Amino acid sequence: LSFLSLAACANICNVLLMRNSELSTGIDVYDKSGNVVGASKVAAKKVSKMCLFIGIRKFVKRSCLHC
Repeated sequence: LSFLSLAACANICNVLLMRNSELSTGIDVYDKSGNVVGASKVAAKKVSKMCLFIGIRKFVKRSCLHC
């Protein structure tokens, strides 16, 4: 495996471990007034996917600068 593949796998593992509790219980959802209206597992999955994508994209950008 290439270094880029290993770094991407490490990023995935890191995000899943750090956001494990959010994925299982959901994250708080607020109304316009700032009051908690509930918890959403769907929102937690969306945020986790966004973190994965952004982390991999940043790593690829840094790696390509050194090519």
